[in-house]
Amino acid sequence: MLTNLGYLTNAVPQRTTVALSEVEGTCLADPEDSINEAFADTDILTCHSSNLDPKIIDKAVDDILKGDSSPAMIYDSKMYEESDVETDKLLVQFVQTRTERDESGRLIMPLLWNDRSSALLSNNYELAKCVLKSNFKRFRHDHARLKQYDDVFAEQEKTGVIAKIEDLPNFLKENPTCSFLPHMGVFKPDRETTKCRVVFLSNLCEATSGNEKKISHNQAMHCGPNLNKSLSTSIIQLRFDRLVMAFDLRKAFLSIGLNPHDQVKLLFLWYRNVAKNDFTLVAYKHLRLAFGLRCSPTLLMLALHKILILDSESDNKDLKLLKQLIYDLMYMDNGCITANDANELSLGWDDVLSYDVCNEWRKICKQINHSPALEVDRFVGRRDGNFQLIAFTDASKFMFGTVIYIRDKESGKLNFLTAKNRILAEMLDTPAAEDFLSFVVPSPHTQFVLANSASESEKQVR
Repeated sequence: MLTNLGYLTNAVPQRTTVALSEVEGTCLADPEDSINEAFADTDILTCHSSNLDPKIIDKAVDDILKGDSSPAMIYDSKMYEESDVETDKLLVQFVQTRTERDESGRLIMPLLWNDRSSALLSNNYELAKCVLKSNFKRFRHDHARLKQYDDVFAEQEKTGVIAKIEDLPNFLKENPTCSFLPHMGVFKPDRETTKCRVVFLSNLCEATSGNEKKISHNQAMHCGPNLNKSLSTSIIQLRFDRLVMAFDLRKAFLSIGLNPHDQVKLLFLWYRNVAKNDFTLVAYKHLRLAFGLRCSPTLLMLALHKILILDSESDNKDLKLLKQLIYDLMYMDNGCITANDANELSLGWDDVLSYDVCNEWRKICKQINHSPALEVDRFVGRRDGNFQLIAFTDASKFMFGTVIYIRDKESGKLNFLTAKNRILAEMLDTPAAEDFLSFVVPSPHTQFVLANSASESEKQVR
């Protein structure tokens, strides 16, 4: 896992087996390899438009939603070689050198199409129609949900996230390589904010006949490197400074613009005017980064890196440090910032919360108050403090564990920091397992604290 972007501005070594395309993306394999060999024995989630299988649609939705909780969704992993540092550098450089800002300052970023496979991207038009028809049958008697579904697209069209294609037949002739994304509405009425979320099934491909091979959008893209910080390391970072403010970025993915040649491959179908019962099919194209694409997490982290790090060269020292801290504490579109003074956070502590927010907070408090009490002090000391790590380890034939405490050398305060345990793949005798622990204790968590200690001479692990 890549946990920092310090190498991103470095030159990338050239390889004869790597080819870059100005339009489509990158090819990370020998161009002389045949397509048939590249996609041999690959499982593809396909669906026949003439006989729609609800189980396949449900599985596609579940896979997309599961991908939302992971740094980078990996589907049909047989199609891709294991990531390596050189490949990751190449992909990062590709995005960085082709990222621009439009006249409003919005970032326009390229998708990570795989040149070897993107030519096999399925058109999916018939499948998109079939899935939409299935949706209509499901919601035609539930006018409230159908309206919520329609409101999502109406709001996105109003805010410039999507754009209607006025002359679809002519558009299809001018863009023969265009592709459609089927979509499903996921409803969560208990939520105060997003009650309907439209999930674009980028992992679904229309089935073909004969030997013709077609693939889904996610299979036609590189996943990109995982640029998220380790979640456990981010949590440890939150243990420093007295105050912490948590936040999330509103519609983070939809804030990233796309190039025109990427937009035509992210089309979808909807109805002309649901409110007036006009269910004539119309097409839209995505102007912004769609939720569910396998490269979306990488693009979001690179966008944050550009905004907070690369574009901060002219900022003063304090602002640079603040942006660096925000970036270090970001995990996808969720972030935190810490401080020792409320003024540093610029919070409006006297602002009156709305009734809905207060009601949601009461629900959270009620759930937490009925949970078993478990108290661990978040605050362990100032970020610029002087600390000592104390580690305890033990092992058996089947598993081993490590717990690390941190002591503030100025105040003498001792706090629990982190713990890890693991079941051994092979049974070892106890002395061998305990010897193995000597290599486990200097983990990334330990290295993080050592790197943030005030004095080199005081860095030690017991």
